[in-house]
Amino acid sequence: MLDVIIFGTGGAWNRIKEYWDEDKARVIYFLDNKPNAEAILFRGENIPACRPADFFVNDRGRVAYDAIMIASTYYAEILEQLVGQYGIDPRKVCHIYEDNKLLRSLLKNSYFWIKTESDRMSSFRWFAKQGQSAIMHLVAKQNIIMNNSRKDILSIRDVEFKVYSQWGEDGIIQWLIHILPIKNKTFIEFGVQSYVEANTRFLLEENNWSGMIMDGSTCDMEAIRKSELYWRYDLYAKDVFITKANINDLLLESGFDEDLGLLSVDIDGNDYWVLKEISVMRPRILICEYNALYGEDCAVTTLYRDDFVRTKAHYSNLHFGASLKAIRMLAEEKGYHFIGVNSNACNAFFVRNDLISYLPRTVLNDHEFVDYKFRQARDESGNLTFLSHKIRVSKDT
Repeated sequence: MLDVIIFGTGGAWNRIKEYWDEDKARVIYFLDNKPNAEAILFRGENIPACRPADFFVNDRGRVAYDAIMIASTYYAEILEQLVGQYGIDPRKVCHIYEDNKLLRSLLKNSYFWIKTESDRMSSFRWFAKQGQSAIMHLVAKQNIIMNNSRKDILSIRDVEFKVYSQWGEDGIIQWLIHILPIKNKTFIEFGVQSYVEANTRFLLEENNWSGMIMDGSTCDMEAIRKSELYWRYDLYAKDVFITKANINDLLLESGFDEDLGLLSVDIDGNDYWVLKEISVMRPRILICEYNALYGEDCAVTTLYRDDFVRTKAHYSNLHFGASLKAIRMLAEEKGYHFIGVNSNACNAFFVRNDLISYLPRTVLNDHEFVDYKFRQARDESGNLTFLSHKIRVSKDT
């Protein structure tokens, strides 16, 4: 049985307490920033309650417990309070609907307080009315706080997590914007398709950055302009096919200062040539897609064509972009320091040279080449072949 402290005595707790299974977990204390009483009646027992400041600064703070469960929609703020003010191990803190790794290891089921599966689904539906994205944001906020408190980060891959990014880029970006001074909270990303998966969407929604996105699909951009996202946030969506000739004019159209917060380049083709042409923006964080199939040692890129389309360049769908070495050399020429790639080996991250003193030396020295594992090769009929990386390389050579 676990001994659990409940943080929150309001609506969230009152809604889920009927499902509590006392055979799995025992409530030993209540915390609340505005407690209504010194004790809370639960299952016929008066359980002590107090403010966290009173609990953690006196002898009551020595009470042994296995976990602190946050029963409140103010999850991020409370988590930051517990970790930042009182030094609580974030791994011992969970939300009532969070799949917590520590608790899972203890009980093989982190929803330890739920009596039955039907009860879990019933109570979960109540919380899920806030939407799936709200739950993802809650979990992401805990990851952000945990990453910011870590002292053992050896690589940007250590801080990965996904909300809207294709892989773990959301976590890397959040870590960078919390340790780097960012003068202008602005971003530009091109090659976003429908913006369902993107490197900057979490920045837009969670951090309220201003942004410009571009893509060659008029249908996708029009759908974004008609969406709720477009009036809720400071976002400009433009449908345009990006070339060397128009990229600088397009960037200026954003109205952003040249000291941009973040630039993300992902157009599955002319990435190297378009990045090379950019002269009107000096983003503090630069992300650029690369093609890991080109290997570690060669600085190569596809030949430039104004009308380059990856799916038409070769039936395999693998002939696109530039090698990591080519992108690195170009970024270094532009005054950027390479800080690593994501674990799925498709995006390279760079920080402007004047800001590298804010980064751990371990990250600055991380030059590891990572082979990607996803299998996107196609046959001449356009069907996925699911060939592994080694087989693809051997066939190509």
